[in-house]
This record gives sequence, structure tokens and C-alpha cells, in this order.
Amino acid sequence: MIDYDQVFSSFVGSGEGSAIKDIYNIKPSLSPDRIKVLNTLRYYSGKWCLKSLNDFLDSYMLSVKENKDLNFLSTMNMKNLLKAYTQDDLIRGVKVNSQINQGSGV
Repeated sequence: MIDYDQVFSSFVGSGEGSAIKDIYNIKPSLSPDRIKVLNTLRYYSGKWCLKSLNDFLDSYMLSVKENKDLNFLSTMNMKNLLKAYTQDDLIRGVKVNSQINQGSGV
């Protein structure tokens, strides 16, 4: 049985880090093409008992996880994600439309 509270709590920030750090941890490290190549290499390293290749893949994955591409920070999607994550609109409040509907009397 799935514990939905536990799964949901893993999506919610703990409040201990900043929004940028949490989003950085969410961002994937590898593209789908790289994942396919790494999975193929893992398969062949297991099939042919290539310990050196397996060790290389482990060290590669460590370095990739620690050195993510930060070009995504300049995209509009990232800005919108950060804005939503920090609830910028909630903090600043809702803009009130000050125009009054002027109509004929009823």
C-alpha cells in the first residue's frame, strides 16, 4: 500500500534550505539520451563483468550529480518555477482592479 503522506512530504520543501537549492536538487542531471547510453554501458559492464567500466560509471555519476548545468537558471520556465516555489504572488498580495463598472442605474 502507498503511503501518500510520505510521498507528498518528499515533494514539499523542508524549509531548511533556500528555494534555489531545492530547485537545483530537483533538476535532472542527465538528458534522456545520456541516460540511454549509461544504461547500455551498465548492461554491458554487468554482462561482461567489466568492473573497471562499472567503477568509471559510478565516478562519472558522482561528478555529474555534483556539477549540474546551470544554464536553466536563465530560462523563463525557471523564473516561473522559482516564483511559484517562493509564492511570490502570495507574499506581494493580489493586485486589485481599481476600475469601477459604471453602468446605468437599475
